[in-house]
This record gives sequence, C-alpha cells and structure tokens, in this order.
Amino acid sequence: MTDRRTAERVNVRLTATYRSEHATAHGVVTCLSRRGLFFTGAPGDEIGTHAVVEVHLADRRLVLQGRVARHADHHGIGLHFDDLADHARRQIANLVLSAHSAR
Repeated sequence: MTDRRTAERVNVRLTATYRSEHATAHGVVTCLSRRGLFFTGAPGDEIGTHAVVEVHLADRRLVLQGRVARHADHHGIGLHFDDLADHARRQIANLVLSAHSAR
C-alpha cells in the first residue's frame, strides 16, 4: 500500500474536541499537516464521516472541518481537511513551522 500523504507532517500534542453527527470526544491531536490531522480518542466514526475538530490553543481555539480518512486500530482517526478558511490555513502553517523548528 502506498502512502498518499504529500504534506509535511509534524508531531504535536494539542488537546482537542472531536464532533460529528454521531459522536463527541475529547482527545489529543498528535500529528498535524496542512492537509489533515490525527486525533487520538475519537469514536469509531465511519470513513467519510464529516467532523469538526476544535483544537485548544493557549490563546484561542482553532476549528477545523474535514472528513474521516482512516482509522488506526481503536487509537484514533485521520481527518482530511475540507476547504479551510485562509486564517485557519495560516494558523496551521504557523503550528507546523513552530513544531518543525522545535525538533
């Protein structure tokens, strides 16, 4: 199986809340890129389910919308972002850059 992810991913640890039509869960975003994220603690929503992840940052909340793209053995879900607003794209880029430079 080939890995179709093309955006640079960085490891992060950001508390977040996952919401879909069927579930709400509190957990942690452990991987972030400009195209998606990995959320641990998510319920088993089906691939393709539309969801919102609200990332809790020190001074604000970042609301990201997307679709469940993959599952990882009951550990969490991969979320592929839908079209994001420019301010959300900039905030993600800043988080990725900060995490990358902290390595």
